[in-house]
Amino acid sequence: LKELHWGIGCGWSLVKDGKIDLTGATIFDHSKYKNPRTMIGVKSDKSFILAVADGRTTTSKGLTAKEQAEVMLSLQCTHSVNMDGGGSAEMIVNDKIVNNPSDKCERSIGSAIIVYKK
Repeated sequence: LKELHWGIGCGWSLVKDGKIDLTGATIFDHSKYKNPRTMIGVKSDKSFILAVADGRTTTSKGLTAKEQAEVMLSLQCTHSVNMDGGGSAEMIVNDKIVNNPSDKCERSIGSAIIVYKK
């Protein structure tokens, strides 16, 4: 893949070339149910979107894979994928948790996306 400048492993695709593309979602039975989700996408101007959806609470049920794709399209992503979800769906900005993780506390994780300001 000579054109590849970077790569990322993920559960399933959400948006490809500006259209819903749920490639890989059917492999995961839970993709059709509402759950907390973490998503990453890129816009046509090459900027990135990182998004987390809460779930498993009375105020937020979470998202299905199709709903994730719709959210990322609404944020103008041309390409987007599902990352992780469930109790590990957490976003921290300036050292503060800005969502409501379904586990009610931080937990150990196997992977993370970290963005630092230059």
